[in-house]
Amino acid sequence: MERFSGRRLWAMILPLFVEQLLVMVVGLTDMLMVSHAGEAAVSGVALVNQFNIIFLYLFLALASGGAVVISQYIGRRENEQAGRTASQLLALSIVVSLGLTGFVLAAGQMLLSLLFGRVEPDVMAACSRYLQITACGYPAMAVYYAWEQETWRRLLIIFANWENIRWLFLQAGISLSLRLRPLYWIFMH
Repeated sequence: MERFSGRRLWAMILPLFVEQLLVMVVGLTDMLMVSHAGEAAVSGVALVNQFNIIFLYLFLALASGGAVVISQYIGRRENEQAGRTASQLLALSIVVSLGLTGFVLAAGQMLLSLLFGRVEPDVMAACSRYLQITACGYPAMAVYYAWEQETWRRLLIIFANWENIRWLFLQAGISLSLRLRPLYWIFMH
């Protein structure tokens, strides 16, 4: 049996680190893109990004737990059971994410009020709009973590962020420089 080395450990840790770094960069980019729309939009995006991180880690935990169970089946050479478990993980991820999406869309305003207390009305309005848009990406995010096929994962993450990108361009669209106006037109039409 091959010994587990530091090199193999880094080969496992580095992709996880890069993925988490990219998640943080997306949040930072969201705030930078709406900075032209004013302080309320930046505050709204920042608050909702904190809220959405909870769901990101929830879906990641669900997928990681499923991966442990699947790995145990694979280790015992029960590939058929591993396949069934992977299918169940994917189905559970979809059901849970759709339920959470519905809950957040229905009770988003109440959740934001509970979490963030009394913020300025324009900040709360920006939070509410941004949360509605990003909540629609929860199912794609859940499937992204539960599904291990790289091509489909990339397509899902693009879908999950499409409405997010449209909203950001809408908020920042009025003050975009002329170089970015074609991008604004592409995302808004």
